[in-house]
Amino acid sequence: MTLCRRFMLVVLVLCGVLAGCDATDPFGSREREDVSLEDQFAELMRRPSVEEITRKYEEMQAKVREVLSASVQLPPWTRTPDPGYSSCNDFPAVDAWDVKRDYLDRWSVDQGVSPEQWKVLATKFKEVVAQWGFVAPELEVDKEGFRESRAGGEFGSKAILSTAGTKVILSVDTGCHLTDKAKRRGTPLTKPTY
Repeated sequence: MTLCRRFMLVVLVLCGVLAGCDATDPFGSREREDVSLEDQFAELMRRPSVEEITRKYEEMQAKVREVLSASVQLPPWTRTPDPGYSSCNDFPAVDAWDVKRDYLDRWSVDQGVSPEQWKVLATKFKEVVAQWGFVAPELEVDKEGFRESRAGGEFGSKAILSTAGTKVILSVDTGCHLTDKAKRRGTPLTKPTY
């Protein structure tokens, strides 16, 4: 393939990416507001509940911490309490009591790492999260004083390993999921009429 053809292929691929094609978007190019409540709820019913996915990703976090600690002899990890959850703008028709994005407890190590150690940590992180279906790198930053490896998972979830100053930080968000209560009910909440 000639250099010109390679360049044109790259340009075409980039145009597709920049146009907003998202293979993980269950509704394709339709605006969320154009997707019915029933279709949005049905998509969420096909996913695990937020409680189920949180347990799964907590197991992943534990494995990541174990592997990273063993790979570069990190001191014990410190848990920062759950920063909470947020509503899911990806599903605007579904009641905010039924759907949420959970942010798992963050874990950190009070130790800076050298560029060589970071390469080992980032590689091991990507290997472990791949076992849970995360694809890396979604984003890679490697600058003095700040490094980040971000992997994207199913349902818009994210796993992030970063360094900032003298800390190594591991964080995960679940993407959008119904609560256990909403999944058991199996139907959307009806909106009150006044």
